[in-house]
Amino acid sequence: MINTEQNPTKNDAQSNSENILFSEYERVSIIAPTEDLALPATWLANGIEILVLSGDLQVNNSRYQQGQWLRYPAHSVHFIVALAGCRLLIKAGHLGSA
Repeated sequence: MINTEQNPTKNDAQSNSENILFSEYERVSIIAPTEDLALPATWLANGIEILVLSGDLQVNNSRYQQGQWLRYPAHSVHFIVALAGCRLLIKAGHLGSA
Protein backbone atom coordinates (compact mmCIF):
# COMPACT_ATOMS: atom_id res chain seq x y z
CA MET A 1 0.00 0.00 0.00
CA ILE A 2 1.29 3.48 -0.88
CA ASN A 3 1.03 6.33 1.60
CA THR A 4 -0.31 9.42 -0.19
CA GLU A 5 -0.11 11.84 2.74
CA GLN A 6 0.13 15.48 1.61
CA ASN A 7 3.21 16.26 3.72
CA PRO A 8 5.85 13.55 3.31
CA THR A 9 8.38 15.59 5.31
CA LYS A 10 6.36 15.16 8.49
CA ASN A 11 8.24 13.04 11.04
CA ASP A 12 6.07 10.00 11.69
CA ALA A 13 6.15 6.21 11.47
CA GLN A 14 6.09 6.27 7.66
CA SER A 15 8.92 8.72 7.05
CA ASN A 16 12.17 9.74 8.69
CA SER A 17 12.75 13.19 7.27
CA GLU A 18 14.42 16.51 7.74
CA ASN A 19 13.43 19.92 6.36
CA ILE A 20 16.60 21.74 5.38
CA LEU A 21 14.85 24.81 3.98
CA PHE A 22 11.18 25.64 3.91
CA SER A 23 9.82 28.94 2.59
CA GLU A 24 6.82 30.08 0.60
CA TYR A 25 8.93 29.75 -2.58
CA GLU A 26 10.81 26.49 -2.13
CA ARG A 27 11.27 23.43 0.02
CA VAL A 28 14.48 21.44 0.46
CA SER A 29 14.16 18.18 2.37
CA ILE A 30 15.71 14.81 2.90
CA ILE A 31 13.13 12.06 3.19
CA ALA A 32 13.60 8.41 4.10
CA PRO A 33 10.23 6.62 4.11
CA THR A 34 9.81 3.37 5.97
CA GLU A 35 7.01 2.37 3.58
CA ASP A 36 6.25 3.32 -0.04
CA LEU A 37 5.32 7.02 -0.11
CA ALA A 38 3.70 8.91 -3.01
CA LEU A 39 4.92 12.50 -3.25
CA PRO A 40 2.00 14.92 -3.40
CA ALA A 41 1.16 16.38 -6.82
CA THR A 42 1.30 19.86 -5.28
CA TRP A 43 5.09 19.45 -5.06
CA LEU A 44 5.23 19.36 -8.88
CA ALA A 45 3.26 22.59 -9.38
CA ASN A 46 6.40 24.76 -9.39
CA GLY A 47 8.92 22.11 -10.40
CA ILE A 48 10.95 19.58 -8.49
CA GLU A 49 14.50 18.19 -8.42
CA ILE A 50 15.27 14.87 -6.76
CA LEU A 51 18.62 13.24 -6.00
CA VAL A 52 18.42 9.57 -5.01
CA LEU A 53 20.85 9.26 -2.08
CA SER A 54 20.16 5.55 -1.54
CA GLY A 55 17.59 2.93 -2.46
CA ASP A 56 15.09 3.23 -5.30
CA LEU A 57 12.63 5.83 -6.54
CA GLN A 58 9.80 4.98 -8.91
CA VAL A 59 8.45 7.58 -11.36
CA ASN A 60 5.56 6.39 -13.50
CA ASN A 61 6.91 3.06 -14.86
CA SER A 62 10.63 3.80 -14.42
CA ARG A 63 12.91 3.09 -11.48
CA TYR A 64 15.84 5.30 -10.43
CA GLN A 65 18.71 4.27 -8.15
CA GLN A 66 21.40 5.81 -5.97
CA GLY A 67 23.19 8.73 -7.59
CA GLN A 68 20.52 9.47 -10.18
CA TRP A 69 19.14 13.00 -10.42
CA LEU A 70 15.76 13.98 -11.81
CA ARG A 71 14.44 17.41 -12.72
CA TYR A 72 10.83 18.07 -13.66
CA PRO A 73 9.67 21.56 -14.73
CA ALA A 74 6.66 23.33 -13.30
CA HIS A 75 3.29 21.66 -13.95
CA SER A 76 4.80 18.31 -14.90
CA VAL A 77 2.51 15.38 -14.40
CA HIS A 78 4.22 12.34 -12.87
CA PHE A 79 3.39 9.73 -10.26
CA ILE A 80 6.45 9.72 -7.99
CA VAL A 81 6.81 7.05 -5.30
CA ALA A 82 9.66 6.98 -2.81
CA LEU A 83 10.08 3.25 -2.17
CA ALA A 84 10.53 1.97 1.37
CA GLY A 85 14.12 2.26 2.54
CA CYS A 86 15.21 4.89 0.02
CA ARG A 87 16.68 8.25 0.95
CA LEU A 88 16.02 11.31 -1.23
CA LEU A 89 17.18 14.91 -1.35
CA ILE A 90 14.24 16.90 -2.70
CA LYS A 91 14.15 20.52 -3.82
CA ALA A 92 10.70 21.69 -4.85
CA GLY A 93 8.95 24.90 -5.79
CA HIS A 94 11.90 26.82 -7.25
CA LEU A 95 11.37 26.11 -10.95
CA GLY A 96 8.03 27.89 -11.35
CA SER A 97 7.53 31.18 -13.08
CA ALA A 98 8.05 34.29 -10.97
